[in-house]
Amino acid sequence: MEIAVTARNYNSKSVKYMEDLGYTVKVYENCTLMSEDELYECLKDADGAIVSVEAYTKHLLQRLPNLKVISRRGIGYDAIDVEACKELGIAFTRTLGAVEAPVAEQVLAYMLYFARRVDLQSQILKSGIWNRSLKLGLKGNTLGLIGFGGIGKEIAKRALSFGMRVIATSHHDAIGTIVEGVEILSEDEVLAQSDFVSINVPLREDTFHYADKNFFKRMKKGAYFINIARGKVMDVDALVEALNTEHLAGCAVDVFDQEPCLDSPLAKFGDQVLITPHSCPMTYHDQYNMDQMAAENTVEVLDLIRGKK
Repeated sequence: MEIAVTARNYNSKSVKYMEDLGYTVKVYENCTLMSEDELYECLKDADGAIVSVEAYTKHLLQRLPNLKVISRRGIGYDAIDVEACKELGIAFTRTLGAVEAPVAEQVLAYMLYFARRVDLQSQILKSGIWNRSLKLGLKGNTLGLIGFGGIGKEIAKRALSFGMRVIATSHHDAIGTIVEGVEILSEDEVLAQSDFVSINVPLREDTFHYADKNFFKRMKKGAYFINIARGKVMDVDALVEALNTEHLAGCAVDVFDQEPCLDSPLAKFGDQVLITPHSCPMTYHDQYNMDQMAAENTVEVLDLIRGKK
């Protein structure tokens, strides 16, 4: 059986793990930039695929009768037609539990940047000026979480340890496991009271441009907006307007409508805006864990199928 890896920067240890179990593994790079026909050429003989954010449309899946499992390295699945997978009998897996911690860590890094500006302090001192100025800090400030799933909960735990007040709202009726110390409020209350707002919702029809002009208008004046979800859950033009009018003090954005993105309108702003290249999950430890979990998920499905032969 053949496994195609279209997830970028996939590690060799996980490839060897699958090869040692008797699978033929073919690794492809730069697949996010491929057309459907180019992606098809990578997948036409594959029984399993380990994927990142490449577009797996119904039309593509219908052209791949050998494909038995798609293993997402990560947890977002807006680029994959999951309903088509069900119709065609293709198993679909995700690496739940491996991505939430590094994403939450980067959200804290964004907030610490705005709250302490260690980079600016160092720059000023290197220029020969001793200037001990007061900074915002995190303790005593309020973090609002729009979306309180696995990532939201991990962000909350870390923010609480910094002495922040954490408030959250969720699109789901069932919030799930409650994190002690987190207040569940209405969305209007969360936006109005938060000094930092992190949006952590999956991209669906009902969340497209969820953070729109009205969303930003309801945010507390002088607050900071953070998007680590998907680029299309926010209206970037509305965000630019909120920054230009100084209703928002700044923002941190890790995701874009089209990726790679080298021409975001957010790039024109100064140090009150952070943009990063969809890098939240990118740590040595966690990237390896995601790669290995994706490999194990793929093998588990294919082993079951091989066992029936």
